[in-house]
Amino acid sequence: MGFHLALAWTLLVGPWMPMGAQNPISWEVQRFDGWYNNLMEHRWGSKGSRLQRLVPASYADGVYQPLREPHLPNPRDLSNTAMRGPAGQASLRNRTVLGVFFGYRPFLDPSISPEFLAASEQFFSTMVPPGVYMSHTPLLSPPPKHPNLRRAEDVDALLQGMASQIAEREDHVVVEDVRDFWPGPLKFSRTDHLASCLQRGRDLGLPSYTKARAALGLPPITTWQDVNPALSQSNSTVLEATAALYNQDLSRLELLPGGLLESHGDPGPLFSAIVLDQFVRLRDGDRYWFENTRNGLFSEEEITEIRNTSLQDVLVAVTNVDPSALQPSVFFWHDVSLLSAWIVAQLRRRNFKRLQGQGRQSIMSEKLMEGAEALEWQGRKDPCRRVLMHLQPGQIRVVDSRLSVLRTIQLRPPQQVNLILSSNRGRRTLLLKIPKEYDLVLLFNLEEERQALVENLRGVLKESGLSFQEWELREQELMKAAVTRQQRSHLLETFFRHLFSQVLDIDQADAGTLPLDSSQKVREALMCELSRAEFAESLGLKPQDMFVESMFSLADKDGNGYLSFREFLDILVVFMKGSPEEKSRLMFRMYDFDGNGLISKDEFIRMLRSFIEISNNCLSKAQLAEVVESMFRESGFQDKEELTWEDFHFMLRDHDSELRFTQLCVKGVEVPEVIKDLCRRASYISQEKIWVTSFQPLLFTEAHREKFQRSRRHQTVQQFKRFIENYRRHIGCVAVFYAIAGGLFLERAYYYAFAAHHTGITDTTRVGIILSRGTAASISFMYSYILLTMCRNLITFLRETFLNRYVPFDAAVDFHRLIASTAIVLTGRA
Repeated sequence: MGFHLALAWTLLVGPWMPMGAQNPISWEVQRFDGWYNNLMEHRWGSKGSRLQRLVPASYADGVYQPLREPHLPNPRDLSNTAMRGPAGQASLRNRTVLGVFFGYRPFLDPSISPEFLAASEQFFSTMVPPGVYMSHTPLLSPPPKHPNLRRAEDVDALLQGMASQIAEREDHVVVEDVRDFWPGPLKFSRTDHLASCLQRGRDLGLPSYTKARAALGLPPITTWQDVNPALSQSNSTVLEATAALYNQDLSRLELLPGGLLESHGDPGPLFSAIVLDQFVRLRDGDRYWFENTRNGLFSEEEITEIRNTSLQDVLVAVTNVDPSALQPSVFFWHDVSLLSAWIVAQLRRRNFKRLQGQGRQSIMSEKLMEGAEALEWQGRKDPCRRVLMHLQPGQIRVVDSRLSVLRTIQLRPPQQVNLILSSNRGRRTLLLKIPKEYDLVLLFNLEEERQALVENLRGVLKESGLSFQEWELREQELMKAAVTRQQRSHLLETFFRHLFSQVLDIDQADAGTLPLDSSQKVREALMCELSRAEFAESLGLKPQDMFVESMFSLADKDGNGYLSFREFLDILVVFMKGSPEEKSRLMFRMYDFDGNGLISKDEFIRMLRSFIEISNNCLSKAQLAEVVESMFRESGFQDKEELTWEDFHFMLRDHDSELRFTQLCVKGVEVPEVIKDLCRRASYISQEKIWVTSFQPLLFTEAHREKFQRSRRHQTVQQFKRFIENYRRHIGCVAVFYAIAGGLFLERAYYYAFAAHHTGITDTTRVGIILSRGTAASISFMYSYILLTMCRNLITFLRETFLNRYVPFDAAVDFHRLIASTAIVLTGRA
């Protein structure tokens, strides 16, 4: 559309733009029947007589003098104030004649006046529509799919569409494309055309609006309401805002805004007088004008032929447009009945809405087959991520753009799912509340997309036998009611703390709770249940691992797909405090898949395969079968195909100590290594301490129990101490790096501040050269090291050396981003 608009503007206004040599005849041919011939005064004979000689206005020398007013309003503000408004009103028709040609006048100046060049020609900007249509011949030239005009037929279609398109009304309103998206220079490719015209008029020294009217012999105007009485009654705000920009001084009103403000469906008296005078001088002062019979260039027949030539004849001659596709007067459209036009418009609008609805439904159905696309809202501080919703019987899968499964929601009765829909802001938000899990908040582009997913979700819930409820809330209340993943993680943190406090006999005060929580929140945490994905995440494993599936199925006694506090506690007690016999019995029950009290060789192989998955090792099926046969043979069970628990425990006789110290590690929870709690019986007999001098770093240390401090200040200090302790290598490397960068900056700044007086640079730009040279030295140092942080082979080699104790090579990417951010900031400073 922008290209079409620019092309249309070139055809209309291009000949007078000072971008290069232009042909004034082409302008005259294109705009001969335009609105500029309108004669507003009856005394000029536009209505009284058919033809009448018009005397051009005389210009005084003072007209071309500048205003010498330094406090003119900003052109951009003036454009936004006086030229903004509702567009789309049709142009009024005012067809008149230019006047009778009485002969060539050699002493008449035909040159372009500054008023016409800088002001009157810009009046055409108010007639430019927001878009230009392209008309095509049915069944012969389909609409182009590319916006550019690549073929000659495209230009023909553009001219044909411009001939049938209604122009905007001649008033003070200019469309947004012209005001904000006009092609500008390379340094600012989109500019305000009206604002640039205002500045151009000031550079040419155009007179004010009142002085131009006085020079053209028009009646004087003394008040702002007299500029346009009709506009002051219908929309007085525009005149009041313009008057405020000029400090209520009408004498300072410039030519262009004044001429636009006095227009109300017609050019107005000022622009009519300027344009009429200019075209009369162009015609009467041209010795080669075709009506001048004294030059001997044209015969009477040729003059008659030229008079009868219209722009339709020119377009048909130079293009391939069908003559029947253009009206005789290309500047005026056909007269039609308003009632007929209204009926046709209503029918076309109804058919368009019907086709649009059918298209949206087909698009929605195709999208739902591939997966409904939406944005998942993860919290107020977390960014939204683009996801795809796959609705399947019994589950809802949430995947990313790479089709990686982000979340799987199991739909098992007798759950009750709540669907909360937003009632404002476009009704594009959906909250899916699932019991015992964090909520799913989805943002859609359109309400239709959300409604299509809701309808399919209802069908899936009914097929799964789940009951659901629906209601609407405001979007802000919906966001507050949602339980995000972060809130769920805080709840699970309290869950695990209280779980381990019971298993390891830790004081409840040391277990910790949510910040600023109450007993109700702790009770809610203890009542929550873990899903399979959360259980696997707490163990640091994948949900599809065989070990996770076996342990989860064993711990889930009620079979509802979730682990309660008591179910998790029962299995955790065995792993943390149970004897080797209890642990082996638990493992036996985990891998007794058929529940017959025996473990077959296949089940034993699956058990070992699950252990291999946890250890991230890989064995082929043949190697794994060979290991199982050797274990059976060494235990004397080579003739058995199934093992009882006694046989299974006998095979693990050589691993009694490993079973005794086997624990269930949960991420984010520190389990103190207390040997007395690992056995049923406690012994308080201390062993003799043996002091051994070693020069190697200690790999194991004794855990010290500290009393939990509830004060916020003490917790903040503890967090700061832990941060310094965990990131001491990072802090040291960053401090050294920025110390070097700061030293380079100070060295260059000192040199150009005190040691470079002989160059003379400091006499002109002292502060600027100090900052630019100092930051340039620091940036050069940073750009050299920013490449080293991406040398992965070098980092992998150095990670295996002793330097890894002092330099955190694993944080190379974060250090790369830090250097890049600092360099960008310093580049802006420089």
